[in-house]
Amino acid sequence: MKTWSFLFACLILLATFPVQAQGRMEKPPGPSVQLQGADGAPQSLSSLLAGRSAIVHFWATWCAPCRTELPKLAAFCAELDRLGLADRLILVSVDTRPRVQVVSFLTDELGLDDFDVYQGDSRITGALFRLRGYPATVFLGADGQETGRHAGPLDWSDPAVRKTALDRLR
Repeated sequence: MKTWSFLFACLILLATFPVQAQGRMEKPPGPSVQLQGADGAPQSLSSLLAGRSAIVHFWATWCAPCRTELPKLAAFCAELDRLGLADRLILVSVDTRPRVQVVSFLTDELGLDDFDVYQGDSRITGALFRLRGYPATVFLGADGQETGRHAGPLDWSDPAVRKTALDRLR
């Protein structure tokens, strides 16, 4: 009986993984994700992509690795700005706190004033992208298809990480 229970649990677990086709998710979550922008109005991720590749970075104020990673990500964002690509880095807070508290956290606690941050519903956004924790970075192609992902913090000051991220934007 234990064997059948184990096999059934394995089948359920496998059913929760995304369907893969040539290393890509068959149906990209991007178009269906609604985010709250700076003005408080809902905005779809697909409208932010506007047919371009992008880096979507998910984080939260309560996430200790996120607190360490965000200043390095801000420096990378400044590099993207110099290259005219800053709008291709989409930062998504998955906090349940009100947006004003998320922005206050960035400015008051981390000293990051220039981040454009979107807020996603933590229960929905993470599930749509099948995220298992934060921080998480998802690379999307111009067609909205996922081209790569990284679970956990990245060292955005590492030249190899920056090169890989820039290559995915081109």
